[in-house]
Amino acid sequence: MNQSHSIFQTTIVRAQDGLVFCEYTTEGAHIQPEISGQLKKFIKNDSLFKQNQDFRLVEFGNYTIGYLVQDDVVFIALVSSTYDVKLCRQYVKDIQQGFTEELKNTFGTTGVNYYSKLSTIETPYSFIKFDRYIKRKCKEFSDQRSQANIDRIKNDMTDIHEIMTQVFSKVMDRTKNLNELNENAAGLKDFSKIYVNKTKNLAWQMWLKKNAVYFILIILLCLFILFKII
Repeated sequence: MNQSHSIFQTTIVRAQDGLVFCEYTTEGAHIQPEISGQLKKFIKNDSLFKQNQDFRLVEFGNYTIGYLVQDDVVFIALVSSTYDVKLCRQYVKDIQQGFTEELKNTFGTTGVNYYSKLSTIETPYSFIKFDRYIKRKCKEFSDQRSQANIDRIKNDMTDIHEIMTQVFSKVMDRTKNLNELNENAAGLKDFSKIYVNKTKNLAWQMWLKKNAVYFILIILLCLFILFKII
């Protein structure tokens, strides 16, 4: 990992399916292919982003993933594990606020449901031009020793112990187990339907067998009456 970079990648995606709205990789930053692959799996893991979430951290080896979820949009920053937590939180929130302004400029502000607008987008990177804003913010937040960032850290009264921090592997394992549990539940539900249908069919067959004699007598009686009439 190139230690000269604090912020490696910033991604904005739709929570429900991981569709990328915008992505910016810091100039000169090198992200190992396996890390990039794992990050994509994380982004596609929609079960993590079911509802609005305050800023959270996921420990990821020599990296940290900082993210928040707002109105079905996930704002994700891949940063160095040594990057200041408060600074990471402020950076992600700045990206979220900037994107909200971008939505206002794109769709207007009067009676607009941004969620419904974003949910109908089918083309990835529809907000690629927003990467200019991300690039500017990335430069502002990259140097932790700059006076502006030192002031940001000092003025942030957030208790870092209150920020939910998780380990990447545990997050992914827990989600995998949850998905398997949901699949098993769905399978059990299908099996129950099959069992109920078979039970109904069996009950119907038993009823027919039990009352077959009566049916035969009724049919014979009807035939007798019919012949009498004729």
